[in-house]
Amino acid sequence: MSIVQGGSGIPAFHPSVYRYICTGTYLGVMDDDTAIPDEQVRTLLRDVSHFRHPCGFQCVVYPFQITDADTDEKLRLVFEKDDNVALVCETGYTKALCLVSMADKEGLKNALRDYHSLIKIKAELDQFTEGLRTCEILTYVQKYSELMRPLFCQQPSILSKGMSIIHNNALILFFCVEFFKKFPCIFSTNDSRRKTKEEASYIFFMDFLEECEGI
Repeated sequence: MSIVQGGSGIPAFHPSVYRYICTGTYLGVMDDDTAIPDEQVRTLLRDVSHFRHPCGFQCVVYPFQITDADTDEKLRLVFEKDDNVALVCETGYTKALCLVSMADKEGLKNALRDYHSLIKIKAELDQFTEGLRTCEILTYVQKYSELMRPLFCQQPSILSKGMSIIHNNALILFFCVEFFKKFPCIFSTNDSRRKTKEEASYIFFMDFLEECEGI
């Protein structure tokens, strides 16, 4: 409803999740684990598993993370921890974890990434997408996905506050133009007292759109 009323949107989705909203197709998160909201899963996948001891030297965290494992034994060692076993079993992975080898490493990582970044919340995302359709926003999201992206995805902080205002005004202008295409103004009859107020409101609103366009 915030978007419908010209609000700021909800820039909290990972680009891969936004792509799913736009197209209904999930292409995976590749090697980007920021799409996974669960810190425990990200830790399991993390490339470097080190922490800094209060004395200042580096210590390896036990057990190894999946990405760190470079032998079959180290990979199996990961799953001596019950919490790690539970995270993988959630995904529907079927191979016995006590028998996994380095050949299974990428499959394990992909299963964790796909499940915990989208599959786990697919029902909620589908409901959200249906809500966008009900509010007649989904059509514009699909047609103008790049323009709409800042409303759904966190963008790099490279724009000044003024540039952000320009972008927001551009979105307002875009929605208003599309709105008038779909719902043209129908004024009261000439003998109605309301027509003068309606025309004044319309002129005021069009002046506002011109200001947005000129910024």
